[in-house]
Amino acid sequence: MFTNQFQTLVDVIRERSNITDHGIRFIESDKNETFISYRQLFDEAQGFLGYLQHIGIQPKQEIVFQIQENKSFVVAFWACLLGGMVPVPVSIGEDDDHKLKVWRIWNILNNPFLIASEKILDKIKKYAAEHDLQDFHQQLNEKSDIIQDRIYDQPASLYEPSADELAFIQFSSGSTGDPKGVMLTHHNLIHNTCAIRNALSIDLKDSFLSWMPLTHDMGLIACHLVPILSGINQNLMPTELFIRRPILWMKKAHEHKASILSSPNFGYNYFLKFLKNEHRLDWDLSHIRVIANGAEPILPELCDEFLKRCATFNMKRSAILNVYGLAEASVGASFSKTGEEFVPVYLHRDHLNLGERAVEVSKDDQNCASFVEVGQPIDYCQLRISDEANERLEDGIIGHIQIKGENVTRGYYNNPESTDRALTPDGWIKTGDLGFIREGNLVVTG
Repeated sequence: MFTNQFQTLVDVIRERSNITDHGIRFIESDKNETFISYRQLFDEAQGFLGYLQHIGIQPKQEIVFQIQENKSFVVAFWACLLGGMVPVPVSIGEDDDHKLKVWRIWNILNNPFLIASEKILDKIKKYAAEHDLQDFHQQLNEKSDIIQDRIYDQPASLYEPSADELAFIQFSSGSTGDPKGVMLTHHNLIHNTCAIRNALSIDLKDSFLSWMPLTHDMGLIACHLVPILSGINQNLMPTELFIRRPILWMKKAHEHKASILSSPNFGYNYFLKFLKNEHRLDWDLSHIRVIANGAEPILPELCDEFLKRCATFNMKRSAILNVYGLAEASVGASFSKTGEEFVPVYLHRDHLNLGERAVEVSKDDQNCASFVEVGQPIDYCQLRISDEANERLEDGIIGHIQIKGENVTRGYYNNPESTDRALTPDGWIKTGDLGFIREGNLVVTG
């Protein structure tokens, strides 16, 4: 088992800066890719930090990210960590809801600064001007900057955070109306990334491939921080490239022999819609050990169809690994075992209420609702199923899923009311999800 040799993410990047032969491949299109080693990442992040310090950004200042390009995003992210600044990644979208969310998040923060891609900054400013948000518009003129795809090389002074300091603030992907910022410390993130490394039995032969957005906990923590911590290669593909050309996901897995991938439920369905004439493709996907399936309700029928159709390319039946996590757990809370086939669970849909015993039925039953096992709590994380009084329920009874551990947030940023609501009197976080324990494994039901 890999135990945690690092105290902070700054320790991780500093240690990995000795590595020149492993790093990040940024996949921009089928033919266009850029590779930077972890050494180069460290150097470029220091250069950008020097620039941020030059324009007056201070340690502890919150830096809202609206950065489209993956390479610019990771350089800026590590620059902020190296300078003791607090990144606040926010999902990017074309509709007004996304811009409204940026404004709402801005108002939660103490002294925010925005770093954005040029087009996105223009759109946010235009939105503020058109929606009578003069104050926001004026602040953006004074407290924002465009990130460019160039090498910044100003000298930087590095900040030494303590393990209990805030590393970044994670706003969940939904919650436009009342965005809640999950506070994640270096301690939380080191423990959760180590736990994921253990749960996936990662070794130096492994490599990651992800199309998940870096503004999402699965994209940023599970698919970017975990491979850096493990000192292995990672391949990052823009989400919009996956949306435009989903077939590239497996084509690139084949080309780069990636062994660890991830996708929520929707991704498998979307990929299969575009997968035509399998017999003409010469992919070999036998090297894929794990495709972590989480972040959305998981349909066993879809897992099954995906594995059947990818069997043409020698994908293993055990490749799909169903997992459960949430922003409040950093990312991961419970994982199935690697190398084992996923376990479907068929339940009577009329017996899924809080406090009821789950009733198993055959998958052909007209009242059947289908679920999957999502394994056991990973290292440093505890999980319990509780009733309304936060008392632990026996196995088989549906109740509230609650978590506690080294990876679990201490609450929501500048939001004591939501923090109080989320915590039980004995210090567990209410996930808001329902589930039960089946033969030692968690099943999430709602």
